[in-house]
Amino acid sequence: MGTPKILFAALTAAVIATGALFLVPDRRHERSMTFRAQKEHPVTPAMTEAADALSKTVAPDFRLEGLDGKPWTLSQASAGKPLLIFFVEKECPCCLGAKPFLDRVYRRYRDVLSAVAVINADRETASLWSKTVGGDMRVLCDPTMTVIRDYSAERGVYSTLVDKDGRIAAAYPGYSKSMLIELGSLVAKLGGVPERELDTRPAPEKLTSGCSFPLD
Repeated sequence: MGTPKILFAALTAAVIATGALFLVPDRRHERSMTFRAQKEHPVTPAMTEAADALSKTVAPDFRLEGLDGKPWTLSQASAGKPLLIFFVEKECPCCLGAKPFLDRVYRRYRDVLSAVAVINADRETASLWSKTVGGDMRVLCDPTMTVIRDYSAERGVYSTLVDKDGRIAAAYPGYSKSMLIELGSLVAKLGGVPERELDTRPAPEKLTSGCSFPLD
């Protein structure tokens, strides 16, 4: 199981280093995922302010299709736990870099945390993306970007933590080492467990976002 992870890590490192457009093959589907060229997307003060304004507001309910065709609502996805929602732009290479770190948070707190990745894709494309990228989060399809807009996610890599009462505990317009530590600490508090050590290497020092979602 180690070899595919090593290959995927090498591909991710290559795209970050070169900024090249690349294809990730999935031979099981005889298709390839196409990702954009890597670009820097620093988080602006306005983005941070808008995300902070969502704190303590009621999380919008949703009904999204999973990869198995089953519909999922907010309460079903949370399963009585705090819910981490990671927003994915389907062709965004930044989401490739960020998702493994959000997966780490989920794995460290899986007993007290639920997590989903919401992607702007239909089920076929979302399934291919999931198989290409991997990870433990359930993937939910939002091809019309209705839920993405409801949660004010302007770009891929945005993430939102919803508490057990259905209110937004925190929203982040990007990820960084300090953001991941803060997120882990907040999950521990909401889950009523001691804070757990979290490996944030080699996450960026500065808050970094992803590619913009399409306007339509």
